Amino acid sequence: MGQSPRFLREPVRRALIIAALAAGLLIGLRVGWLAPLSGPSPARWAVLYRHAGDTYVRMLYLSGAEPEAPVGRRLLQSALRYYLLSSKTNPSDVETLASLGLVWLALVRGAEAKQAFGNAVLQAQTGEQRRQLSAALQVFLGEQHDPGLFEQARPFLAKLTPGPLVMAAVYDRFGRADLADAERARAEREAAAVRPRMVALVVICGVLALAALTGIVVTLLRWRAWADPSAPGPAWGVPQAVEALILWVFLAVVVASVIARTAFRGMELVGAVAVVPSLVAGCGAIAWVWGTSLKARFGWDLSHAMRSVLLGFGAAGVLTPVALVLEHLLQRTWRPVEHPLVPVFAAASDPVSRAALVVVACAAIPALEETLFRGIVYRALRATWSPLFAAFASALIFAVGHMSWVGFLPYLLIGLMLAWLYERSGTLLAPAVAHSTFNGFNLAILLVLFG
Repeated sequence: MGQSPRFLREPVRRALIIAALAAGLLIGLRVGWLAPLSGPSPARWAVLYRHAGDTYVRMLYLSGAEPEAPVGRRLLQSALRYYLLSSKTNPSDVETLASLGLVWLALVRGAEAKQAFGNAVLQAQTGEQRRQLSAALQVFLGEQHDPGLFEQARPFLAKLTPGPLVMAAVYDRFGRADLADAERARAEREAAAVRPRMVALVVICGVLALAALTGIVVTLLRWRAWADPSAPGPAWGVPQAVEALILWVFLAVVVASVIARTAFRGMELVGAVAVVPSLVAGCGAIAWVWGTSLKARFGWDLSHAMRSVLLGFGAAGVLTPVALVLEHLLQRTWRPVEHPLVPVFAAASDPVSRAALVVVACAAIPALEETLFRGIVYRALRATWSPLFAAFASALIFAVGHMSWVGFLPYLLIGLMLAWLYERSGTLLAPAVAHSTFNGFNLAILLVLFG
């Protein structure tokens, strides 16, 4: 039936969107404007970060590298970052503080190690724990060379993943090669615990390399777009796309506020529930355009499904390493974990919740976000302005919508790639596959580090 009427000529729809905006403001203010979801507790975050630090220490054991070697130092510094995050998240976690002190010792940073062990002594929960930590402090950082004093500290230190790394060196100092060898054997057993994760990481990298190779081959072959250049433009314009974005923002705020203030208040959310605001907001925004634009079609053309899948998979393989490296460089001045899936992953601690998270993150969210950002926003901008401007503007909105300053540039890059895929293929299937693949790689890496 052609292009929908201009925005100012549709007072009913205009009144509805203003009413929705006002309702969103009122409900959001009433139940707690931008109230945060009841996510993982600080103690849960501390355990999660400490587990990531332990993983890097086990990688060191698995590699067999000395702490002084370049590989050993890099692994220890990665472990150190996560132990620091854990200690900042929950300053009363004694095991984290002691693990932090041990890693500082392995890096030959005595002053920092003394401070970490001193804090651990102050936070000790029992007198016995305090005595053990005080003994460790005297042996590691004092002038005490009493094996008996070290044996007093050993029961607590033996529970810590970095324990064998430092305890073997102490036994060598005491001339007890047999006990030092026993600690190194325990380090090998610690390494065995991380070996399946490393195998999984190698498989992930292999799949990623295969995807990158696919993308490179596709680019070298110069596949032409198979979209019909004579296809009609969308049945909506920029005003309708703006309306959809307004609804998307305020529905997410309202749903998040309601969840935070009602049934799940004070509870750790499972992965499926934590993404409910995004799902509801996406469905609402898409339904608005679909209902006000004569049941519009958004571009899910499946006539060339296999080519679209290959193109999306290959593009994700090329861009994922670039985005991850860029994010890693930005994280060096911010924090080691900023991906928006991390808080949800932290809350989804049981297998069922994590399975639901995989389905939502790799299927539902890519489908909804591609329909909104590429199918609605990009197409509306593309019908008015050049493809480059439309791609950049839609990617900018996509990056801002993820609300991560560290991830802003990577998401901007990803948004540009997804818009290019849609322009290239003429179907949302290609960018949806790329989006799903990118989320899948991120989840797999999180599972390796935090699992």
